[in-house]
Amino acid sequence: MVGLFEDHADTTDFGARFAARQIRYASQSDTDPGPAPPGVRVLDLGDLNVFPLERERNNSALMRQLKSIIGKGAVPVVVGGAFSMHSLMRQALEHAAARKVALVDLPAAATEVGAADHRDLIVLTVNLSRWDHLAIGQEKPLAHLRQAIEALPPKSIGAVHLTGLAPDLDLCGRQETSLGHHILKTVVAHLRKAGA
Repeated sequence: MVGLFEDHADTTDFGARFAARQIRYASQSDTDPGPAPPGVRVLDLGDLNVFPLERERNNSALMRQLKSIIGKGAVPVVVGGAFSMHSLMRQALEHAAARKVALVDLPAAATEVGAADHRDLIVLTVNLSRWDHLAIGQEKPLAHLRQAIEALPPKSIGAVHLTGLAPDLDLCGRQETSLGHHILKTVVAHLRKAGA
């Protein structure tokens, strides 16, 4: 898992660069990460190196770092940053796997998730700006999101991007930060099922 200290270039929502930091704060009290298969570890590698004012240099640096993570056999889970990150993740995966990679952007229609089931490798993007009407206490919509994630074959997920979160800057993790933390736990638990 890595943070992306970068705001959305295509929106006026400032603060996305703080998403990973706020989720780290929210997860400090989470002492039960759940059972992990032998050899499966979740590591927080800190934040990726970025150059937000130099697009070409920034993309090149991000691509090198993603290729390095993927090359070690890991599934990169990137928190924060611009919506365009999933395109770089797709390119890095296609380079490593030497095959086409599909994008699945949640919330997606059930037909889109179902259509991805037969593909070998996907980049899963969860855009929290589309889920801003949700709260942790609203179990029905959250159950729908969990089902959408769990509908994907765990071994097909080659990378994950949690984006669209511009959190309130607090120490305990308010509603939107808690939602991001909850989604990450769901994704990690799903990846662990396959020993990813």
